[in-house]
Amino acid sequence: MKRGVIPGVNLARTVAPVVPANFLSRKHLFHLFETNMPGATVVAAPAGYGKTMLVAEWAHAQTRPTIWCAVDPNDSPQMFFAHIVQAVRNVLPRFGADFESERFLSPDSYIQFLVREASAVNEDFNFVIDNGPADAEEITPFAQALVDHLPNNVHVVIVRRVTPATSLARYASHGNLCLITSQDLKFSQEEIGVICDLNGLDTNDWKTSKQLVKCNGWPAAIQMMAKNISRGSAITDFKITESSNPLGILALESFNSLNDESKHNLLKLGIVEEFDLEIAAIILGEDFSETYINKLAIDGMFVSVSSGFQRNFTISPIVFEVLQELRSKNKHTEKSTHEKLAQYYISKGAPAQALEHIFQSGNGERITEILRISIRDMAAIGRGDQIIRWAQYGADESPAGEMMKKTIEVVGHLVNLDFEKAESMAAELNFVATQDPRLEFLTQLTAMVMSHVYFARGDFERSQLMITEALAKDYESVGIENVDKIALLRLQANIAFIYDDEELVEVCLLRAKKLQDGKHQSIISYHIGCMTSMTLWCQGRFFEAAEFASIAITQADNNSYSGIAGPFDAMFVLSRCELELSELTQAIETSNQIEHKAESARLWPWYFASTGTRSRIQITQGLITHVVDVINAQREKHKHLQTPNQLGWIIDVTDVFLRFVLNDWKRADELLHRMPKIEMVRQIEMNLKFEADPKRIHSLVAQMPESTPRQRVNKILYQATINIDQENVALNYLRTALDLGAEVGFHEYFVRQNRLYPIMVKAAAAKPTIFIESVVHEMSERIKNSNSDTGALEEKLTNRELEILKHLTTGNPISAIAKQLHISQNTMKTHLRNVYRKLDVDGRHTAVEKARKLLLI
Repeated sequence: MKRGVIPGVNLARTVAPVVPANFLSRKHLFHLFETNMPGATVVAAPAGYGKTMLVAEWAHAQTRPTIWCAVDPNDSPQMFFAHIVQAVRNVLPRFGADFESERFLSPDSYIQFLVREASAVNEDFNFVIDNGPADAEEITPFAQALVDHLPNNVHVVIVRRVTPATSLARYASHGNLCLITSQDLKFSQEEIGVICDLNGLDTNDWKTSKQLVKCNGWPAAIQMMAKNISRGSAITDFKITESSNPLGILALESFNSLNDESKHNLLKLGIVEEFDLEIAAIILGEDFSETYINKLAIDGMFVSVSSGFQRNFTISPIVFEVLQELRSKNKHTEKSTHEKLAQYYISKGAPAQALEHIFQSGNGERITEILRISIRDMAAIGRGDQIIRWAQYGADESPAGEMMKKTIEVVGHLVNLDFEKAESMAAELNFVATQDPRLEFLTQLTAMVMSHVYFARGDFERSQLMITEALAKDYESVGIENVDKIALLRLQANIAFIYDDEELVEVCLLRAKKLQDGKHQSIISYHIGCMTSMTLWCQGRFFEAAEFASIAITQADNNSYSGIAGPFDAMFVLSRCELELSELTQAIETSNQIEHKAESARLWPWYFASTGTRSRIQITQGLITHVVDVINAQREKHKHLQTPNQLGWIIDVTDVFLRFVLNDWKRADELLHRMPKIEMVRQIEMNLKFEADPKRIHSLVAQMPESTPRQRVNKILYQATINIDQENVALNYLRTALDLGAEVGFHEYFVRQNRLYPIMVKAAAAKPTIFIESVVHEMSERIKNSNSDTGALEEKLTNRELEILKHLTTGNPISAIAKQLHISQNTMKTHLRNVYRKLDVDGRHTAVEKARKLLLI
């Protein structure tokens, strides 16, 4: 699937700039670049030495693909890394598919993600990092880790104004490091002659030569000087000194050499450093001309253009600095232009860019207004950094307003998945609210935040309490909106879905539908789609559930919904549907995706639930010892969670399923007694009632509900099972269940009905259909493979043998164990031979190891 641009990313920074048509080729310098892998080339020189264009020309000439990322010193780490991922995606579209939903705790975790994804790329590629005018302190921690850990199939090119502070020892030790400096980049006399020819200048003219000598080979200075001389501009102030800005002087002279109309338009464009034709049209208004913009790009002195389908124009940094100074001196006001640009970005669903322009317009009230409108959009796409940045504009200066600003900041930390910070600040706000009745509305907002925090930790009880509290009251303009309530209802539905409470799931959906008010339609549609998929699954309408889940996942992908708004519930529904449709490979793959994303985001309910789904599938495939290891690892991980939770029973579900397969009824019963009344427990309790009072079986089945397809199929299969001795009656019930199941998407549920296998075969023979033949074939394969690698023993151990096996774990001598059990050593040896034979092992240590894997001890 083709992915959109990562929200907040400036696409122009992620593609190599186009080399202008009139650019003086410098192919003769290509030999200065390192070519070996892994390798590094550093191009370090002051502004105006043509570093970027040289590297761009070199990159376009390479056979291996080039990934290009220009750094902005104002980037947050989150945005810096987003630009890197987008840059790679421009070349490798499938790269970093999980980026939007990942949770990055440190610069190291960003680098680990990048390196992990890059290591999966088999082909060699170039990676250009154009550092721009200055380093960003926040981004500096990335540099060394990036240099040290890039895979060996990457050649990194670093473009800087000064030599890098980071160590390049890794490449130097291989002899694969090259440094290109200003001395290498100076124009030769031959190149100066070409520039003069292009501008119609005579190199023999002493006045021209005198001016050009001042440039000392500085490429940008020579080109601007030649251009200015050709236009008849007299250069009197140009002089290269450490304290002056000679290029600024030349850039100003170049600007002054333009006609009034061009100067007017270029000065107006200087309101932004980068633009496309649409933005240029907004800025220039009636003065806009695509021809003019293209002419600026072709000229190459003031503006460069990026490559790729979407052309973006960038004003030269030197020129941009001059334009900023001119606009400042002339007190240029572009308030209306900033407002138009803000409106443009709002229409494009880019609130972060919109807020930047509103800020520049000086309209504080408008910032507050747009922030309140867009905060939910930014939250949905995981832009907590932007929410935190603009939180100070989120309300007025009143005491209530100040508290509202802090609340917005709390939301930002929640969106950033910094649950500890969000909880700490929410607790502080909640305390303030208890001290002042006028701030009672804060309790609703903090309850909303904490409901997500508790859910992420698996503390379902407290999450449910916070949801109830947040939905209990309305505080008009200062409280939560309907879209927030719908999000809370979705969270409540998540809890209900995990607990198999199908009635509550549907209640949440119906309440959410009533709250639709025409606002935030995109995100509300997505929330309701997720809840609809859960409701349909609970009802047993698996085909429809899978369709709604897939639509919700696509919506999330297209809109970059992530973090707490991510489609974890829809993905989980999809994996369960794939399981019910017996698409086991796909179900495992989807579960793996959920597990990885949920662990990264620290959303533990989805992590443990998805691992459980995958493990139960693997049990049916005979991977018993593997699943035993997974269960043990899950229990260890759960033990190390630092906060209260109700997650242990989710691991128990898989353990119970495993115990049934191993016929370990005692342990299964122990686990069942501590589990909530999920569907598995309800069915087992029903079976126990049948065994306890066989005479009541028919009346108990007759009382079973049948309002949904799931309930009807379940009830009809029970009717088939209890009438198994009356073959024709059982067959009729089974056919009815199969017809209904085929219509709504049942398959795996039938495959698991081992007791009905004989009449299932007869039903297929009497009235074969593709569906029933598929069910019977799958049942036959499962039965055939059930003894091949289930982990169960062909010959069970006796109670005495189990007792001896447990004593073997103590490390005591055999003679001591025999004495403790009051048996002779010969009897002990006989028991040991039987234990080793049944376990198919060669001694004491391997017997203990295998017994533990089979959960015998």
